[in-house]
Amino acid sequence: MRVMIFTAGVGSGHNQVAKTLRDQLLDNPNNTVETLDVIKTISPFFSKVVLDSYLAMLKHMPSMWGLLHDQFDQSRVKEEPFTLMNSFLARELNTCIANFVPDIIVNTHPFASNLMGTLRQRGKVNCPVVTLVTDYNVHTAWLHSYIDKFYVAAPLLKSFVTMLNIPETRIVSKGLPVRKQFLQVQQHPVEEIRAKLSLNSIPTLLFMGGGLGLGDITEVLSYTDKTISGCQILVVCGSNDTLYNALAAKQWNNRVILYRFIENVAELMYTADLVITKPGGVTCTEALCLGKPLGLISPIPGQETRNQHFFLNNGVAISIPSNRYAGYIIADLLKNKKRRFVMGQLAKDLTNVHADIDIINDWNSLFQKSTLDTLGYK
Repeated sequence: MRVMIFTAGVGSGHNQVAKTLRDQLLDNPNNTVETLDVIKTISPFFSKVVLDSYLAMLKHMPSMWGLLHDQFDQSRVKEEPFTLMNSFLARELNTCIANFVPDIIVNTHPFASNLMGTLRQRGKVNCPVVTLVTDYNVHTAWLHSYIDKFYVAAPLLKSFVTMLNIPETRIVSKGLPVRKQFLQVQQHPVEEIRAKLSLNSIPTLLFMGGGLGLGDITEVLSYTDKTISGCQILVVCGSNDTLYNALAAKQWNNRVILYRFIENVAELMYTADLVITKPGGVTCTEALCLGKPLGLISPIPGQETRNQHFFLNNGVAISIPSNRYAGYIIADLLKNKKRRFVMGQLAKDLTNVHADIDIINDWNSLFQKSTLDTLGYK
């Protein structure tokens, strides 16, 4: 099977899901995979402008991002205003698709989903096209009526998509794909992994800010360190050197261990009693598949706020403010083993550690019939 995956470097979760699918596909020598950043392929300059603007808005005007996010989330799928623009932007992608000749096209970013839907609508793409929604909500930017199938993270989200006039037969809930390390680490006792990482056998918190180290980690960590004792606190700063250096210069009451960008995320999560993070869809899924309760901080208005609502409503997370109450909220959950156990069970029920395999297997159904004839296109 020849698989072309379109993603975008605006938000690390989209790329992570693309890489997870690629790695699973390449376990089969009969598969060939090409992964492209859809924005960078159109124009490297345009890609830099978009990424820089996105990061600047998140850092300095997050409420503006939330306003734009909600403003463009329509009550129904509206493709007409974007069709001409998408056709113009997608010309470079036509060449890539023609050269690779894929059996299936996979989108892990909403911009890619809309572009590929437009190409399918205009007859430029003849193979099946599917989209994986990487959040626990479904913004209409993900949707296009000429996408063959949409894969969502949880059954409830299927209802959200059908409300937007996408037929239920084209919506599949298999969970979000996670890296193999999150399955492999569970084959070892927690204490074995703690010993490997030179960690103590004491209550453990893991703070994560994503690859960019975003969020009010300094504030929440400082309040927590003043409130609790006898814990070890792991902090992943990602590529945020400013955060790393600021935390390294402070004196802490508990054992605080700092990390920059790391690959063994599964091992750190596995050792933690509570994972404190921004509510990004992929990072939270990774923690949940290990049965870890979530402490959610600093949601970006828009998609992360909606993710937070989903996790809170499903009983797998607590919301942590960036003020003096943070430490008490964390301490209360940390000492309540029964509550953490129940949250952990709910977390595992909510996720599917084999989602990548199940999604790829489901693609086979698209080759057994002519989707253009059977899936109800306009």
